Amino acid sequence: MTKRFPLLLFFIAISVQLFSKINFQLIDINPAGLNNTLSKHNYDAFRYDNRDFLVVLPTFNSPEYLIQNNMEIQSYLGDGYYLVSMNSENTAAIFQNAVFERIGYISPESKIQLSLKESGTEVNPVTVMVAPAVNRQALEAAAQKAGFSISEYDEKNNHFSAYVNKRQLNQLSEFPFVSFIGRYYEKKNMLYYEGGLMMGVNQIQEPQPYNFNLKGNGVNVGVWDEGTVGTNFELPPYRNYVVDKKYSFLSATMHATLCGRGFRCGR
Repeated sequence: MTKRFPLLLFFIAISVQLFSKINFQLIDINPAGLNNTLSKHNYDAFRYDNRDFLVVLPTFNSPEYLIQNNMEIQSYLGDGYYLVSMNSENTAAIFQNAVFERIGYISPESKIQLSLKESGTEVNPVTVMVAPAVNRQALEAAAQKAGFSISEYDEKNNHFSAYVNKRQLNQLSEFPFVSFIGRYYEKKNMLYYEGGLMMGVNQIQEPQPYNFNLKGNGVNVGVWDEGTVGTNFELPPYRNYVVDKKYSFLSATMHATLCGRGFRCGR
């Protein structure tokens, strides 16, 4: 009991740290000034090919509310935030009738994984998460404009892989339909490889520093996702249990590190 209680507190602390704040920088905008020629909005940051890609925090975390207000849900970003898109001609009218706590776009710099920013290698393999509203033809055109080619494209899970240099990496982050750029591992799913370090699992697997020496044998772990997230492509189908099938139509990119390191998991 002595070790179990601090272990429980440790997991609670990690969970709070991971989910109590968003992991991207949101640049807020005032929708009242949209489509006003005198406004100072940086339209290139969230508008592409006559579509606006914005991050919203609805007052009530409800995908129904977004759909009822003519927004296309692109992905659920966690902590109540959604990436949505709409025809740019309708954006101002949509936000006049809808209530949100925050409206904005992801800053280009915060889309890039830290290890890529700090990499000393000029050319790096990357995996790029994109909005489903952008088809492959548009992605190929964007890649050609930036001067690189797409090596792999996963339409189901809305991401592609490529080799890019520093300039191309920064240019990629400026596309409004891009939500995250991570390092690409040929035989590993996105974020899975570094998941243990991100969650601090390595600190409880070893005797130091917490003296838990936890290996996960005989431990069952359940991963619960909220919102519109459906299947998680890092878990096998028999471990995915989707309760709310009506609105769970998106595939999650969230990793299940514990499930891949000796724990039995369901979702």
